[in-house]
Amino acid sequence: MKRAAAFIGAGWVWAAGFAVGCAPLYLQPIEDQPVPRPAGPTASQIRRLADADTARTAGDTEAALGILRTILAERPGFGAAYVDMGEIYLQLDQAANAEVVLARAARLEPDNFDAWYGNGQALEMLDRLAAAAEAYRRARAISPESAEVNEQLAAINMRMGIPRRAVIFAEKALQLSPDSGPARAALGAIYEQTGRYEDAAEQFQEALQLMEPTRPVLVSFINVLVIQLRYRDAGNVAKELIRIDPSADAYERLGWCSARLEELDESLQAYRTALELDPRHVRALTGLGTTALEKWLASDRQDAASQEEAAEALKRSLRIDSDQPEVLDLLLKYDL
Repeated sequence: MKRAAAFIGAGWVWAAGFAVGCAPLYLQPIEDQPVPRPAGPTASQIRRLADADTARTAGDTEAALGILRTILAERPGFGAAYVDMGEIYLQLDQAANAEVVLARAARLEPDNFDAWYGNGQALEMLDRLAAAAEAYRRARAISPESAEVNEQLAAINMRMGIPRRAVIFAEKALQLSPDSGPARAALGAIYEQTGRYEDAAEQFQEALQLMEPTRPVLVSFINVLVIQLRYRDAGNVAKELIRIDPSADAYERLGWCSARLEELDESLQAYRTALELDPRHVRALTGLGTTALEKWLASDRQDAASQEEAAEALKRSLRIDSDQPEVLDLLLKYDL
């Protein structure tokens, strides 16, 4: 069973000649279309449908669309041809066309999983999220054991701001694909949004055992570990983030975790590296300043170098972002 790839957020402008009233039947709005009596395709049409699939596989989408248009001009009730056409339009990011033809396919064949699933993808591309969720639900009713439609329902409920509903579908998707790293990472992200931080950390950890680490997963993993005050674990994940993405943000996270563990020298070095990569990184400047201040205070105010570094970093941070009353308070309190 073919599946069209989702291209979230894509859009499309109607081409000349597709205005209402002059468009072919398969591109007219669904409410304007009659539903023809079911009729089986001819042997020739079935062969040409296979030819269209061959052309599409070879990357010749225009030839495939041409064949499908000819078939549908002859037999406008051929649901499989509409599905194939809709999948091609999805590949071409032509969401409006895809939505029309896949909606018609679903109307002709209400039990066609591909028609409803593809229609959901097209609607999601058009940011019609509630309608897309309904189309995905219709697809799920046909094939409740489909991991992909459960994943899509989880994702779209997250986009709609309903994470607690998304949990249901994400857990089902994981049940269907327990060895899928992305499914575990997605469930972890949803648990994070619903405040289930321990569960989220468990899913992120297992996901990273099943897939190559990615920046979003590692950042989310660090966040939930920090919330649980698991600074050592968070620092270790920050080091893994540095390995794959040696960015200022990654070094700043390591600096912050090290400071919480009172490993001041390691924290200062991480912050300094972050600032070498991005001299205007406010969090790194503030972190460097507060950590250097802590080191100065721990020396009974004898470590002049730490005092100077603290003053310089905090003042630079404040110059970049003046809305930091806590930084100003430190400068005034310790006369830096």
